[in-house]
Amino acid sequence: MKNGVHAGCILFLMFIAATIPPSSTWAVDRSALQAYRDGDFASAAQALEEEIAELSRQSSDKAMLRDGELRQKSLLLAHVYAWELTNPDEALRIYLGLLDKIPQEKGAKFIEGPLLVLIGNIYEEKKDYIRAKEYYQRVIAGSTKQIAAERDREVRMIDSGLADFLRYRIDTINLKTEPTGYRPLLAETKWSNLASPYNVWIYSILASILVPSEVMETNLLRARDGDLSACIAQSPGHLPAMLLNYVLILNAAEDKVDAPGEKAITAYVVKYPESYFSLSLLAIL
Repeated sequence: MKNGVHAGCILFLMFIAATIPPSSTWAVDRSALQAYRDGDFASAAQALEEEIAELSRQSSDKAMLRDGELRQKSLLLAHVYAWELTNPDEALRIYLGLLDKIPQEKGAKFIEGPLLVLIGNIYEEKKDYIRAKEYYQRVIAGSTKQIAAERDREVRMIDSGLADFLRYRIDTINLKTEPTGYRPLLAETKWSNLASPYNVWIYSILASILVPSEVMETNLLRARDGDLSACIAQSPGHLPAMLLNYVLILNAAEDKVDAPGEKAITAYVVKYPESYFSLSLLAIL
């Protein structure tokens, strides 16, 4: 890979490492996590439902810690319902419930944008493109407002990268549903921007926010022992898998792209031909 690209991946892995509790069991109990890793998704969902119900009954002086644990379990449960048990309506119920709690929950405001993206993506998968675009537009509007007010350059870049990614998704939807007569939101994309270390870092952070940490860790472990290109070819086509596989390629590539790396990138582009991240990988290559 081009010099500096790997730095973005290292920053991402440092971010992930910082979120792992010392026990390495995350916030999810072992029974639910093991069921998920074994592919027994119905049992994983049942265990998570029981954990969430128990936590919800508890009152604690450390409410923020409890609420954070509830969020993490709920995000994993919604992911399991949406993408493993093919129950998008149940996933929507969970995501919308989390969204409703944000105004009352101290310290949770930062997850509003990711929740809106996840909700929009569920509607996109349901082919309810009007609602999908509404949720994506809410994130773009919030990011645009944040960019204007934020002084921190890296925060502005993250907001800008997220907004461009969603503009590209809306353009992709419009190309399917309105092939003529629409003006693209993302009128120009520079190859140099797609391959820049900052953008790679931004996309990696985006992946870490939109993909539950347990899913990320499980797939990082699996990728170490398998054929990455075959893993990508057999992956689902949904957004969390798209983000996850992008990070797996960055994690495996180090400072160069060898023959297996090129094969993995080719598999990715074939699997996700309309993806913003396919453009990024081609620019890096």
